[in-house]
Amino acid sequence: MIRSALGGSSALHIPAFPSGGCLIDYVPQVCQLLTNKVQYVIQGYHKRREYIAAFLSHFGMGVVEYDAEGFTKLTLLLMWKDFCFLVHVDLPLYFPRDQPTLTFQSVYHFTSSGQLYSQVQRSYPYSPRWDGNEMAKRAKAYFRSFVPQFQEGAFANGKL
Repeated sequence: MIRSALGGSSALHIPAFPSGGCLIDYVPQVCQLLTNKVQYVIQGYHKRREYIAAFLSHFGMGVVEYDAEGFTKLTLLLMWKDFCFLVHVDLPLYFPRDQPTLTFQSVYHFTSSGQLYSQVQRSYPYSPRWDGNEMAKRAKAYFRSFVPQFQEGAFANGKL
């Protein structure tokens, strides 16, 4: 549990014990590294919570569900010109450094395998320096600009 909260053992990058080194010098280095990592994860948790709170404020009744413990997921039900669609927002462990993934999903159209037609967006206006409110405002503007293209794709590639 702790290992996954810190991003897995490969993300820790604990330095190798130097040959001929002294344990009394090595242990404080590792302790400082772990302390920094824990602080980074805690800051990410607070930033994810701020982000979710901003989306709750901006999208209100459009919020279908969200992760109220880890603040890693949010689902919105939105409408544009009588076209209803879902937006799933997945926040990574190292948010805000790493950008959230947006998955747009039509509530009407299916793929040939019977899944709801969807498009994943990983590249959209984003800055880790923005606060949660700014991120929500920019996301809302992006949704408005992307939805016509998504709707066209859903009608062209999905089936009712």
